Amino acid sequence: MKEIEVNGKTIKVNEIVNTVEGRARLDYIGRQAFTSWTLIDQTDRFVFGRPINVEDNDLHKFIL
Repeated sequence: MKEIEVNGKTIKVNEIVNTVEGRARLDYIGRQAFTSWTLIDQTDRFVFGRPINVEDNDLHKFIL
């Protein structure tokens, strides 16, 4: 199973974590520098369940 390490935490696909945009589920770890997430909680800027992509270089800013 694919996993990534961010801020000292190991996160696996389908795991839910707290992010700057609310809780999000890691859906996919790409071969390139992107990860795909689905936001679980509604926030000011996103609608419930909206998928987003985050560059690997920005994961430390995205994940709390």
